[in-house]
Amino acid sequence: MDLLQPQIETSVTEKDGTIEIQISADCFAPFVWLEIEDDVIFSDNCFNLTSEETKTICIRKEDVLSGKVLSADNVRKTLKVRSLRDTYEQ
Repeated sequence: MDLLQPQIETSVTEKDGTIEIQISADCFAPFVWLEIEDDVIFSDNCFNLTSEETKTICIRKEDVLSGKVLSADNVRKTLKVRSLRDTYEQ
């Protein structure tokens, strides 16, 4: 299957104790998933993304399973966003 390599952009902010991750792509990105160093529950973590939308993913304080205090800066530094296209051999 031929898929374009999407350029995925993220923006991470913190609001009222919730980390919000805004994700957008320049082309269709199937099966997008996120990873960070800490053990957390993302509000969504396997989705398709089109170039016409921005997806917002949240991490609430109570969804940080490691017990650490999570900051937007920490998420920004450790966030990895991948899609199905990233699993292809180069």
